[in-house]
Formats: sequence, C-alpha cells, structure tokens
Amino acid sequence: MKRCPSCQRSYADDAAPFCVDDGTRLVDEAPAAYDPQKTILASPAPAPPPQYNNPPPQSNMPPPPQPAWQPTPPQGQNWGPGPGYYPQGQAYPTQKSAGLSMAALGVGVLSGIIGIMLFASYNGAFRMTRDMAKLLVIVAIVTGVITLVLGVIALFSSRQRSKGLAAVGMVLAAFSIGFWIFLEVEYGFLF
Repeated sequence: MKRCPSCQRSYADDAAPFCVDDGTRLVDEAPAAYDPQKTILASPAPAPPPQYNNPPPQSNMPPPPQPAWQPTPPQGQNWGPGPGYYPQGQAYPTQKSAGLSMAALGVGVLSGIIGIMLFASYNGAFRMTRDMAKLLVIVAIVTGVITLVLGVIALFSSRQRSKGLAAVGMVLAAFSIGFWIFLEVEYGFLF
C-alpha cells in the first residue's frame, strides 16, 4: 500500500508515484509501532473550585500597603511640570521654604544690633568717635533697607513659611532706620 502524506489518501502498490489530488509523492505505508497521526487523549479537566453561598471569612489583618505608583512620561518628551510626573488635573506640589524669611531676620538682627549700639552711644553708655558712628549709621541704613526689601518680599510670597521671622527682622531694621532719621532731623548727622 502507498499513502499520500498530505491528504492521507491510500493507493494500491501499482498506482502512480504521485497523488492525483495534490501531486505529492506517495510513500510506502508500513505497519508502524508508533503512528504520529494517531489521536492523543487528553487528561480530564480539573474540577472547578467549590462555590460558596457565603464567601469564606476574611482575616482581621489589614491588607498590605500598596506602593504609590505614578506612571512616568515617555523619554525625550517634555511632559508635566518637573521631575515627578503628575497626571492631568492634579496640582504640582510646591515646597514652602523659610530661606527668605531667615535672610530678612539675619540682616535685620545685624541692623538692629548696630542701631542699639548707636542708641547706647547717643545716651552716653560709651563713647564712640564721630567717624566710627558715621560708618555704623551707613551700615545700619544699608542693612535696614535690605532687610525691609527682603521682609516685604517674604511677607507677600506664598512659598515662604515663617513669615513672623521676616516681620521681626523688619522691626529691628525699622528701629535702626528710625534712629538715623531722628539723628538727621536733630543734628544733620550725615548730610
């Protein structure tokens, strides 16, 4: 017997060497111990899990915390406001800083200390030369103006915290500038 390997049609031994249906070369059919075309039976499907009318009891333990995941934008594109990607509709968090308020306080303290030294010298607590007093008045005025500018910016900035520090620095600077104005009105100290 001969058989066509494509269509599995059988032919007699004296038939032509090619299949009349598809033209494939016929092969000799020998009784084989292993037939690769034989149907293989599959194992039965596993049983479905049992169905409960009531769900099984849950444990009293809270579920484990899930990490906060945010999708990252595609590389090479400018998506979002900065290094962290925030989906559309969410506000970009801003961090508040006390840097400007601290600067206003620091410069204001320096101006206030100089103003207090000048006031103490004026009241006779110690003697200061006129040239030294003029230099200290100029330094007090410059630091006072810087403090007032920094303080006003810190007070009106929405990104500044500790605005009270800026206000304290401004009060100290105002004392120094006010004392200089007093000296100018009374004595014409600098000009």
